[in-house]
Amino acid sequence: MIKQTKQYTITILDHEYSLVSDEPEAHIQKTVQKVDSLMKEILEKSRLADQTKAAILAALQIASELLHVQGERENDLGHCQ
Repeated sequence: MIKQTKQYTITILDHEYSLVSDEPEAHIQKTVQKVDSLMKEILEKSRLADQTKAAILAALQIASELLHVQGERENDLGHCQ
């Protein structure tokens, strides 16, 4: 089955972006909420004024979380074989 793409208007840190995705709307909303709240947290805690730097730090944190989950999954799959 081919997934249909849909265009979304999302808001992160009060900036609107246009996004085209084949992911369900609920997934997009959850993803946007995660990024928005993480960037707000980084800006608050680090007292950064630069949103680009906050975006890079957020991307690094999310990538780190993903790598941890992938590593755990690989370990779990290795134990099952």
